[in-house]
Amino acid sequence: VLKKAETLGVTGEFFQSLKAKIKSKNLDISAKDVQLISNLTDKNRFQQVIQYSNELLLDFPHSIFLHMSVGNCSAALGDFGVGIKSFKKLLAIQPKSGPAIHNLGKCYKGWGELDTAISHYKTLLKVDPTFYEAYYNLGNALREGRKLNEAVTCYRKVLKARPNHYLALNNLALAIKDL
Repeated sequence: VLKKAETLGVTGEFFQSLKAKIKSKNLDISAKDVQLISNLTDKNRFQQVIQYSNELLLDFPHSIFLHMSVGNCSAALGDFGVGIKSFKKLLAIQPKSGPAIHNLGKCYKGWGELDTAISHYKTLLKVDPTFYEAYYNLGNALREGRKLNEAVTCYRKVLKARPNHYLALNNLALAIKDL
């Protein structure tokens, strides 16, 4: 914000006031908190991550890291509704977050909302056509929805970029078999 204000030529008392307000607020969590959450996640202590992250979100409601942590851990526990809410909050802060759009699609798929999952994967691929894991998950959702030709296309795109993606290779074979 400050750099943008300087670029626009904003100076004087207003600029100094804005600068003081921004600097007086700690806008994100500490490195210690990030490390703790990362360690708990690595140990699959997802419920603790969710609880601690939600406590921190009271003070840091715009923390992308915290919303991502709650969403990922909720999804890992099968609580896709909470995962969806967390990723939507993250996307309200950072609308083009590829990982958040991708994980939102995964949550909708886990919830059984294939069409919504497919829509999110396609949205992500418009934002970042090199997000190959989205092609893989789109292929999975399409295959589950019996849209086999489209699934085959997705798996082939993954394999073109990542020839050793054995899951895509396996699912490609299954989709072709089911055609």
